[in-house]
Amino acid sequence: MTIWSPQLTPGVPRYQAIADALKTDLLRGVLKPGDRLPTHRDLAWRLGVTTGTVTRAYSEAEKLGLLSGEVGRGSFVKMPGALAQPFDMAPAAAGAESEILDLGQASPPHLDLARELDQALSVIMSSPSRLALLDYTPPEGHPLHRAMGAKWLARSGIVVDESQVVVTAGAHPALISCLADLSQHGERLFVEGLNYPTLKPIAKHLGLQLAPLEMDAGGLVPEALERAARTGEARMLYVVPTLQNPTTASLSHERRQAIVDISRRYGITMSRTIYSACSIRGFSRPRSIQWRPSAPITSPAFRRLFLRACAWASSRRLRGRSKP
Repeated sequence: MTIWSPQLTPGVPRYQAIADALKTDLLRGVLKPGDRLPTHRDLAWRLGVTTGTVTRAYSEAEKLGLLSGEVGRGSFVKMPGALAQPFDMAPAAAGAESEILDLGQASPPHLDLARELDQALSVIMSSPSRLALLDYTPPEGHPLHRAMGAKWLARSGIVVDESQVVVTAGAHPALISCLADLSQHGERLFVEGLNYPTLKPIAKHLGLQLAPLEMDAGGLVPEALERAARTGEARMLYVVPTLQNPTTASLSHERRQAIVDISRRYGITMSRTIYSACSIRGFSRPRSIQWRPSAPITSPAFRRLFLRACAWASSRRLRGRSKP
């Protein structure tokens, strides 16, 4: 049991002062989540108040989410969500992981980039123009960020002028921008049979119908695409060629080339999402393939997306749709 003798603020009811002191000491670190509080009788004796006052104070604190009472064990300090430290992102204690496997996200492995991130933030905070970062950004993104995006894409073998790069807030607005620009309400869209979960609500929002294609362990089956393309039921394809979500499959160079050839032969416009693998040791990036334009490239670690627009006119249309 924690020996806790709070300092009570004068001029307020004693029960309220005790609850306030509990909150203050929790934020100051005097009390920690999981600490067992003194019994009602013990704390009343220390503070010179009635047991009923402490009971009411503990009840008030429990309403605020500051403690939990367990019959036969006592009262224990809690850290309510509203008081949790905003940057306390420590992983849950061992054994506390959920048994549910979430396939809703495909994220890169966690890398120890604390030093690099601290250095970058230090440079930003020492810049005389740092407050300008709080202003509204141009619809297509800052020129410097667009230039950085073009340079980053070049590392993956995708050479594009920075004037064709549009910076969006992530994959969702980029997909909406691309599909809204390229499609019409009621059209069908070829997709992998098991696909990015958020694609369904995006398609529903835009009035598009999804046409799933066969997959195997290597990803999208080119022959399935060709069979479907012959029917002419769709003129667009959305595919994730690298680290496919949720299967994590990556298309081989041969499959990529086959899919490109089929799309060119049948006039299918492709939209693709590629997750960055630049920082993963031992990961061999696939060789560059010349896909059709309007191909989004994403780095989920930073939740920003560099969207390649196929021409100035398309880039101009996309700018107005790329903001969250």
